[in-house]
Amino acid sequence: MIALGDSITDINMLQRIKDENGIAVSFNGNRFSIGRANIAVTTPNSLGVLPIFQEKHNIKEFLEKWETEYEDYQDNPKKIKNGLISNEAKKFFTKYNFLPEFVDLTNKSKDQLNKIILRQENMRKKVRGWTGKLN
Repeated sequence: MIALGDSITDINMLQRIKDENGIAVSFNGNRFSIGRANIAVTTPNSLGVLPIFQEKHNIKEFLEKWETEYEDYQDNPKKIKNGLISNEAKKFFTKYNFLPEFVDLTNKSKDQLNKIILRQENMRKKVRGWTGKLN
């Protein structure tokens, strides 16, 4: 099972999924959701979570590869190695020129978690600012 949450209202759901060995995702979340999730996805576009669903059966391996290679292509989704994500996801990321950050939250230090929380909260504010400008 996979659950996405971003705030204190989602912590019970995320914790339950995590406790039952599911995939609990903090999606542009805050300190409350990060504390209960086992994966963080920081992305300006909801399509950014697509690889989590596509790679759910090999999620640990996927996250390890993504985190290891992220710096190589973080500025250009076209640089993502073939086979790391689906062609469909790569096309979305390239078309809309964005790249999500996927992080396995297990075994992260408190300092690493604080940095992830900061990136997630900053993205959350950015996206909410965009939606506030919609007419």
